[in-house]
Amino acid sequence: MIGEVLTDDYQNIPRYYTALAEWICCMLPCFFYPRKVGKARFAIAALCTLILMTVWLVWTGDVPIQVWLLCVLLPVGMMFCLLYFTIDISEKMVLYCCMKAFLSAEFMASLEWQLDCFGFFTWGWTQVWIRGGLLILIYALVFFVSWSCYRKYENQEEISNFFLIFARFHAGRIAAFFQRCRECQNNNGSNYKYCSDQIRCSEADFHPYCG
Repeated sequence: MIGEVLTDDYQNIPRYYTALAEWICCMLPCFFYPRKVGKARFAIAALCTLILMTVWLVWTGDVPIQVWLLCVLLPVGMMFCLLYFTIDISEKMVLYCCMKAFLSAEFMASLEWQLDCFGFFTWGWTQVWIRGGLLILIYALVFFVSWSCYRKYENQEEISNFFLIFARFHAGRIAAFFQRCRECQNNNGSNYKYCSDQIRCSEADFHPYCG
């Protein structure tokens, strides 16, 4: 497992890092809302969700881009099911909590991996204890900030509508990005990585992959 972390492309977050981040962020709402099930059933459901998400994300690490979105959505569906069947809130609030957990997890995993790669390529961090400690530190920091936000904004219902609109807007941008990638592939016969990098470069004044 550590060999993948040391040799993997710095642009690709290890899939088990992502699974762990999604699971941690999904646990947050479970501590702030009343539950439908007892502690034992909740623990079993949470553990099974973590195992399924990890196995799925690792197993689908090299899938074609055409099914990439499905590979991302299925773990989100697992998070939704865990929240829906374990905490006693409305369906809209479950969806809101699920999306917030997903975005927090993406930020958590991305921040940790960027700092990890910076230390690896800049200072030659190869020690397992350093990289493992960084993982624990960053994940714990993001978890604490998210926990504080949950405590501060107790009435989540008031901001859920804004969050849903925000999520729809970015979902549209993602769909447009994949559409441009497909057009690039069809017109130029290039692979997805080349097309996605070219589109990023055309939309920003500076991008780390633009050279």
